[in-house]
Amino acid sequence: MKRRLILLLTLLLCLPTVVQAQTEQSTNIELIVVDLWPDFDQASVLVLITGALPIDTTLPATVTIPLPDDASLNAVARITSENSMIDDIEFTQNADSVTLTTPDPQFRIEYYMPYTASDNDRSFTFSWMADVAVGQLEVSVQQPAAASSMNVVPTPTNITASSGDNLNYHILPISAVATGELYEVRVNYEMTEPQLTIDLATQPQPTAQTAVSPPPVAGNNTNLPLILGVVGGVLIVAVLAWALVNNQKTTPRPRKPTPRRKTAVKSSPPPARLASAAIFCHEGGEGLQAGDKFCRECGTAVKST
Repeated sequence: MKRRLILLLTLLLCLPTVVQAQTEQSTNIELIVVDLWPDFDQASVLVLITGALPIDTTLPATVTIPLPDDASLNAVARITSENSMIDDIEFTQNADSVTLTTPDPQFRIEYYMPYTASDNDRSFTFSWMADVAVGQLEVSVQQPAAASSMNVVPTPTNITASSGDNLNYHILPISAVATGELYEVRVNYEMTEPQLTIDLATQPQPTAQTAVSPPPVAGNNTNLPLILGVVGGVLIVAVLAWALVNNQKTTPRPRKPTPRRKTAVKSSPPPARLASAAIFCHEGGEGLQAGDKFCRECGTAVKST
């Protein structure tokens, strides 16, 4: 009886340790997206790892991500449902890994790792081997802006040119990686000259649509106000002349009145009472005119009145 009590007590004491071990056990990962950016903002390789946990994962969850021995950790963050990265999570960096606890199903890890340089040649190897399984591993390599050529193994399925930064991206085949399985990507490229991509990306590039202004001619700056004044005066005179001509075309000129001829008005014969007394021949009755001494018809002497 006493032995059973001791055994039961021992199991009860060990139970929290077992629960804690299960809680701290790393969770399998549904998706890992790896972006390799050599010579981006440093003379090294910037590694961006974005992960997504399975939908049925109990949160918060603990995740362990492998790191190279010479890695320089840059960021550890969770990704919210609004796609915002927040670096308020707890993590522990070990010699060859980083362990984090995230309350969200998505997370982000960034670090730099060195490459091998010989003159203008660069080469590096990205390795992944973890204690968790990855359902889908996607890797892309950004070709530096100053790289004349790049060779990637495994052979990329596609090389795309981004419209946003005018850089080439080598897209590798999607793979599933089991627990403890080694996955490697080997990259080598040749630089035309040792320059960082971010420096070249910030420099304005001339395009065919960009008009290049000719250099200013010496001495023209002092005459600029005079030239502008003369041009302005000519424009004002031209506008006034146009307005005057336009006004003459639209406003009819007053016509000179056509002279009218006066119409001759025939005067009516004076009334009988206003006319002189009529003179007649006392013999034949023919009319006589004033001053006649004899009748023009019969010759009879006209009697004086």
